[in-house]
Amino acid sequence: MKVIGFLDPEHLFEAYVGSCHISRLDGGHIRLRATRPGVASIEDLNEAELNALGGAIQRLAKAMKMALTANGIRVRRINIQYNNNWSDLYQTKPSFCIYFYGRAYNSIKQPLGRSLYFPSPREHEDFYRGNEPITDEDINLIRTLLSKML
Repeated sequence: MKVIGFLDPEHLFEAYVGSCHISRLDGGHIRLRATRPGVASIEDLNEAELNALGGAIQRLAKAMKMALTANGIRVRRINIQYNNNWSDLYQTKPSFCIYFYGRAYNSIKQPLGRSLYFPSPREHEDFYRGNEPITDEDINLIRTLLSKML
């Protein structure tokens, strides 16, 4: 896991890159999480966190799209999803996480204009094999862009 950085002045949320649901060339994948321990779902956020969440989402989506586009991936939009389904699949404790999926014009595995497809890794373990995460160059540019937005 690579931490990208904080998404708000109070450091309530941070962005990071972990296992990759969408390969970089198809638009990339970044996650947002609460920095406060024990936040399992959106219902657990306090008032300050709820107030900061919208701005954090907007800044990360904007920085992600700008950075990937500047680095040669023509991103049309960022799909933002609050899932956490696989904690049920693996019977693990959920944690609050919002997923940012880039949607690139030339995407192969996740074609632009179609619904994203995320089969269970249990039944389709090969589907995610070979997905490339965003690069350190992308991460550094996202950090720079975020710092200018804060």
